[in-house]
Amino acid sequence: EIENVPEHSRFMTNNNFKTKVKISGKKIAFMGDSIGDNVALFFEKAAGLDGNKLKWLVPDPKRMDRTWINEGEETGEGGYLSFLRLNALFTSDNMAVDEESSGPSQWSPAFYQDFAKTYGSPDVFIYLIPWPFMAGFSGENMKGINVGPEELDQIVNNAYHLLRPKTFIFLTTPANNNAIYDGLASLRKDNEVIRNFVRQYSPPSPSEGIQNVMFMDFEKLTDALILANAEVMSIPPEMAFSHINTGVDNEGDPTYYYPQLTAMACAGTTPPAHPVNIGSCPDKRRGIISRDGIHWCDKTTGPRATAGLACLIDCVSNDSDDIEDRPEQLRECEFACNHIYMNLDSVFVLDKTSQEIDSKQGHLENIQVDH
Repeated sequence: EIENVPEHSRFMTNNNFKTKVKISGKKIAFMGDSIGDNVALFFEKAAGLDGNKLKWLVPDPKRMDRTWINEGEETGEGGYLSFLRLNALFTSDNMAVDEESSGPSQWSPAFYQDFAKTYGSPDVFIYLIPWPFMAGFSGENMKGINVGPEELDQIVNNAYHLLRPKTFIFLTTPANNNAIYDGLASLRKDNEVIRNFVRQYSPPSPSEGIQNVMFMDFEKLTDALILANAEVMSIPPEMAFSHINTGVDNEGDPTYYYPQLTAMACAGTTPPAHPVNIGSCPDKRRGIISRDGIHWCDKTTGPRATAGLACLIDCVSNDSDDIEDRPEQLRECEFACNHIYMNLDSVFVLDKTSQEIDSKQGHLENIQVDH
């Protein structure tokens, strides 16, 4: 519902484009919870893949077990786009005893080894840390968050030993209704751990381990979207991440029921009636950046999220043959991608004949921006 927002808003001036990507034979695998699936579907759409050709990798997939691969013609020869559902950290603590007992919260080494053998090891592995469903509100154990460098190191090593990707990209976790119980403090702490881990990462040797580890600062982009929507709704910026839509006025609809950030789940230009919380969205309008307070809308979030990932993948495609210079070049390229796409500050100005833009100058090869 991106329509009917003020012309001066950042949604219209800084975010009014679409992204198209070319997979060009690359093998790209995402792993995470439903938010990871959300981002993978952004990429699927931007690549022009037919969702009807998506193949389920788990027999009779359940709601929490979405694991799929798309090998459509648009991926190029040998290429694929895949999503591997895991609602727990990809660490040894959550490894299943055997494949029979594996599921959305326990992973089976045999499953991933078979995946790599059948479809080929991914060139790029994109990982989003899962957040437990409403754990803070229900009083459940907070296992699965509060990560440290040891857990992140395990995740990278497990990906290497089971799937052998050439490149690993962490996504920082966006604001979501599973994390607002403490004002997003735990989420923001975990994301800082990710940033520091990636900046300090070095492979075990030039021939062992994942050589390229980067991060896309998805938290920064989604924060910017929330602040932009708060501005449209006349919510003060200092309240954007604490003003809550409790959903108590809409108990019959499960997508409205759980507490959500008002500036994330609501839409429109009518200010909230209360300065701290409301029972339902003003004028019942929802969905400019998120409909349910956890997943993100493609029209407002997809263009920059997909462009940011494609930019990072391009960093590796163009990396130096000089091993000594590669880490510095990778960090510089990673910074450029995040600086350009993970915010609502950059503005793309194209003349009528422009087809492609180059990422490192605010422009990107293989990214086409359509106004």
